[in-house]
Amino acid sequence: MTGRRWSLARRLRATLTVGTTGIVIVVGAINFWLLEQAVEGEIAALVREELEEFKANWENGPRTRDHYVAVVEELQREHPDVALAFRIDPGANAEIFTLGAARLVENESRRAPIDVVGSLGRAVRWSGRDLEDGASVECAIEAKEQIERLQRLEFAVGGVTLGAALLALLVGELLARRITGMLASVAQSVGAQPGLREPFAITLPDPPNEIREVVEALRALVERARSEDARTRLLISGLAHELRAPIQNLVLESEVAMLEHDDDPVFRDYAGRQMDLGRELGDAVDNLVSLCRSEDPTSEVKVERFDLGTELDLRKQRLRAYAERAGAQLVVRRSGDLVLDGDRETVMRAVRNLVANALEWTRTGTDVELELVGDSTAVTVRVLDRGPGIPAKDLERAFQPFTRLDQGPGRRAGYGLGLSLVRRAAELHGGDARLEPREGGGTVATLVLSKRGMKGLS
Repeated sequence: MTGRRWSLARRLRATLTVGTTGIVIVVGAINFWLLEQAVEGEIAALVREELEEFKANWENGPRTRDHYVAVVEELQREHPDVALAFRIDPGANAEIFTLGAARLVENESRRAPIDVVGSLGRAVRWSGRDLEDGASVECAIEAKEQIERLQRLEFAVGGVTLGAALLALLVGELLARRITGMLASVAQSVGAQPGLREPFAITLPDPPNEIREVVEALRALVERARSEDARTRLLISGLAHELRAPIQNLVLESEVAMLEHDDDPVFRDYAGRQMDLGRELGDAVDNLVSLCRSEDPTSEVKVERFDLGTELDLRKQRLRAYAERAGAQLVVRRSGDLVLDGDRETVMRAVRNLVANALEWTRTGTDVELELVGDSTAVTVRVLDRGPGIPAKDLERAFQPFTRLDQGPGRRAGYGLGLSLVRRAAELHGGDARLEPREGGGTVATLVLSKRGMKGLS
């Protein structure tokens, strides 16, 4: 990195006043509130004024219907710009008088609040007064003009506030482009790195101290990752070579021992369990190696055209043997075109892992069903078991590497690799992998493999 050192924090403080947008929003909200309070106060004062005038004229007159009509008409003439409505309740055995804009209180069974201005809608306000003779009078005003004036003022204040906010956002955008431009350059440089085995190099002109520190931290992180990656690959490679041979020898020796003691059922049972354990350990080693290979961006993928049904026939005997040892039966159904382009071994390992997982969980004496369905766009593999099922919260988590779900009493914990390889196979072949509850108990595992070409290799 070249250029002088400078502080990104100081640039930000010099370019943008802290909290400009927040201040504009707060000031605008306060202005709206003050405007509404002023207009509402004006309307409330008008309602109180009309009530006081009505009360004075009513109590100084004969208090008859004709007198009521005359008072109301006089008040309406004095305020032609608003619609007025009055309602008087003289008490028991007396009718309610309404006149003028009576529609404002039509079908309104509630009584207006006494000495408090209430609302009957967006533009209607009402209140009441007690009279000397025990009756009460209610007044409602439809203040459309005042409300419309409030709206015009709110639009004006809103426009000014919006303009100020836009100006602040423009300044912030200019600054953000400067910052994000630098960060994008860092990200682009990191993305262009050829891999952990190649030197890590990022060159930026005149970076600030904060960006310089990020780049240095990235360089140190990559160096640590390179070292850990090398050690991990060496360890896995060594384990694969060291473990595969003795495991295979154990399986072969168990098979030979079974043949030599064919007449001893106890020994055959013991040797069979040893063979199962050896094969399981061999599968775990293969899964571990495959998982590491799938995470290596430099590893090559072998793409070939094959028929999934034919491949299953070649390996079905081993799957059926797994089922017999688990006390279950493997039922295979297939339909449609099962030919696709992909990594044969990756797909078959995924199918094997799905079946093995179902057999591990299924109840003794039940069937594990394997369905292969092909159409013009994809091949779908479904494995159905009658096990205890998987909690909804674990349906997605089960695909994460080294995730081991609750095995329950009497069950040995697995290695947490099988389903993660199923998900990797689905992603590699442009498909999907999912787990779903099965009606009646158990789990349905689905693997979808696209026929439109492997991801990035179509």
